[in-house]
This record gives sequence, C-alpha cells and structure tokens, in this order.
Amino acid sequence: MQQSPLRQEISAWEKERNQQKAKIDWRFAASDARVKFQRLYPNLHLS
Repeated sequence: MQQSPLRQEISAWEKERNQQKAKIDWRFAASDARVKFQRLYPNLHLS
C-alpha cells in the first residue's frame, strides 16, 4: 500500500527531526501557566 504524498512528507520531516535529536523545552513558570491556561490554573488565594 502506497502512502499519500502528505504522509510521505510528514514521515520525511519526522525522520529528519529525529536524526537531529530535536528537543522542545516546555518548561515555564507557574505564573506563566496561569496566564496561558487561565481556566486550568486558577489563582488560589489562601489566607
């Protein structure tokens, strides 16, 4: 079964990225997370 051109392109891109051992740095501060994901990280006011 032959892959579609889109799947071939994605496969080639993925292979190149894996060979480069490309990484993503997803770390960010909790305060940044609260801004970006407001509904998931509510501000808790503990007294």
